[in-house]
Amino acid sequence: MTDMTYVSVTVERPVVKSQMEIAVELAIEAHKDQKYGDKPYIYHLAQVDNLVTRVFRPEGLGHSEPYSKEHGDEMDCLRAAAFLHDIIEDTSITKQDLVDAGVMPSVIVAVELMTKEDDYNYDKYIEDITLNRIARKVKLCDTAANLMNSIMEGRTKNINKYTKQIQLLGGF
Repeated sequence: MTDMTYVSVTVERPVVKSQMEIAVELAIEAHKDQKYGDKPYIYHLAQVDNLVTRVFRPEGLGHSEPYSKEHGDEMDCLRAAAFLHDIIEDTSITKQDLVDAGVMPSVIVAVELMTKEDDYNYDKYIEDITLNRIARKVKLCDTAANLMNSIMEGRTKNINKYTKQIQLLGGF
């Protein structure tokens, strides 16, 4: 009879985060000292994410099913872009920071398209956004969130601006 020794081996697998998880972590840190009106800025980003998940939820998805079936699918990328849509424009975060954090190229392109440069042309800005599926959907939800807040605060000028912008983006 032979003695058999068993060795237990534990293999550590890297934790793979969804695009949304990466985005939320980046957004919370980058926008931590900013406000959206009198609320923390993350409130606005969560509003946009909430609209994205409600408006663009895949058909036939049950109420208890996750929005995303796998990391990097369209809904994961939409939600990530919702949390990151202002990050380059309003913080010190750069495109390279997004790359280094593991944000997918499709999300980065959408975020860049939604980033207004100092000398941007509004018509070109809107046109470019409409040509990108992720950017267009997120910008519609961002604009709708801004419209809702403008209505609640009675800001007529902004109500007109955001109503027109939704039309220019092709509506929902």
